[in-house]
Amino acid sequence: MAETPPPPTAFTWIHPRGRRSGGGVRLFLALALALFASGCATKADIRDLGADIRVQNDEQRELIQELRQEQRALNDSVRTLKSAQADMRGTLLQRIATLQTEVELLRELTGLSQQELAAMRDQLASRPAAPGPAGGGFSGPEQTGEAAELYDESLDQFRRRSYTAARIGFDELIERYPNHALTPEARFYIGEILVEQGEPEDAIEAFLRVQEYHPSAERVPHALYRVGRLYYEAGESERAREYLERVVNTWGDEGVADLARQLLQQIG
Repeated sequence: MAETPPPPTAFTWIHPRGRRSGGGVRLFLALALALFASGCATKADIRDLGADIRVQNDEQRELIQELRQEQRALNDSVRTLKSAQADMRGTLLQRIATLQTEVELLRELTGLSQQELAAMRDQLASRPAAPGPAGGGFSGPEQTGEAAELYDESLDQFRRRSYTAARIGFDELIERYPNHALTPEARFYIGEILVEQGEPEDAIEAFLRVQEYHPSAERVPHALYRVGRLYYEAGESERAREYLERVVNTWGDEGVADLARQLLQQIG
């Protein structure tokens, strides 16, 4: 006699090929409803989260845009500051250069020490006497007018060894009064300034311009003597002899000719 199978329960395993019992269907429906309910809640949370993310993204984009604008403004400020700094640096350098020039000129114009004055007196004593305001016997050129005032001021600066100021004045005199009787004197003293500044070659050219531009001026033999003297000091005896002999042969009665003869004897 066949045995009667036990009644199915909610936990009875149903073979896929077998007949579904009522308890298995109920379990499946319960699980489906639970999953469905759980799925609905997750979608709502995702929607809310997505909305929050979008809001945050918008805020971030606005913040990034503000930061970029601030960065651009900062870059513009930096460029403006650099440009202003460069302009200021250039202005300061120009001012410094100007001040240095003014200080140098002021140093020359403030006077000399006693030691420098003594050295200048010795130097002037050894320099050949020449007619003109510096020599005390000059009476040819007109001693009045603006040219004379400019010459006197320049000569005063030369005597004080303020060579930069003296050179400026003599150059101005030559430029403004090229045919004035004092212009050869200005050219002569420019040569003397160049000697004092240690530029003998330029000094020779300056002295030669006295005869070139003013061949009949009283300063010509003195300028040529200075040329011969400079060549002698440079060791160029033959060239020195050329100019010294020209002084002796052309201006033999002048006092400067005696100085030229003495130097010729030294050359031999």
